Amino acid sequence: MEQEIIKVGIAGFTGYTGLELLRILSKHPKVKITSLSSSTHYGKYLHDVLDFTNIENIIITKELENVDVVFLALPHEASLDQVPFYASKNVKIIDLSGAFRLKDKDIFREYYNLEYRPEHEPIVQEVVYGLPELFREDIRKANIVSNPGCYPTAVILGVLPIVKKTSYRKPIIVNAVSGVSGAGAKLKQEFHFPYMEQNAFYYGIGKHRHTPEMSLYLGLEVQFSPMVIPASRGMIANIKLFDIENIDFKALYKDFYKDEPFVKLTDNPPHTKWVIGTNMCYIYLYYHKSLKMLEIISAIDNLGKGASSQAVQNMNIMFGLEETLGIEKFPVIP
Repeated sequence: MEQEIIKVGIAGFTGYTGLELLRILSKHPKVKITSLSSSTHYGKYLHDVLDFTNIENIIITKELENVDVVFLALPHEASLDQVPFYASKNVKIIDLSGAFRLKDKDIFREYYNLEYRPEHEPIVQEVVYGLPELFREDIRKANIVSNPGCYPTAVILGVLPIVKKTSYRKPIIVNAVSGVSGAGAKLKQEFHFPYMEQNAFYYGIGKHRHTPEMSLYLGLEVQFSPMVIPASRGMIANIKLFDIENIDFKALYKDFYKDEPFVKLTDNPPHTKWVIGTNMCYIYLYYHKSLKMLEIISAIDNLGKGASSQAVQNMNIMFGLEETLGIEKFPVIP
């Protein structure tokens, strides 16, 4: 049920996804940011930590207080502690970490090197995967939403019409590139400007944490090769489906996504500039007849539809608001 003003708290507001949440939510017409928490900045005022902000100068606390919904923009380890804590407070939770995206404790241990404890079991059963195009009605009724990863968002949206409307179940091959912000705000030598500028490299081949997430929600085996490029944000996934019979794929996708406000089919391969600062996902299709191969290009902002603006989309759904409220569709160019 829609309410007048939603009181919102953000944990981890100084990271990239947290800052993006702060930017989006500060302009949302149905939101008041009432609480910000930080393990390093508690006791300070917001303007002492972020010189550039012009929102209310609230004091930062250790724990979020006086809220209807909490956004957890925290490391996976921290969310394992924070989700049970806030679940006991009878508030809605949107967790942007990977702590509760996977349902299998063995796969979670293998890819995250973390363990579920007994108090996590009811949460694992209750949590809803926050991809609206797949689980909108479940999100509407949810108290705890696990926001999808950035790569899985781009890939799942790129392949979902095939999975839902055809019998294709063969393995898929994914090559994807992401801006440096996908690695987070913590300093790492390989992401320093002198090293990253004019550089690009693959990483996590065969062991990236987003691989089982894609496989779980698509029901397909996924071979995934991610690459980081010298851009601050933006993401493009190139997805190949081999040995697939030619049908009118454009008509299939247009019909499948006809009611989706943030997914659009394009006539040309999308650019990352088209999605920066937005919640949009642009998809381009090309069928290679001689190879019987469908090539899918899917572009999102890794901090937008891949993280923070999708989290706000989920909040809108959970509170019965217009799904697009307060969320950008027009990109920041140049």
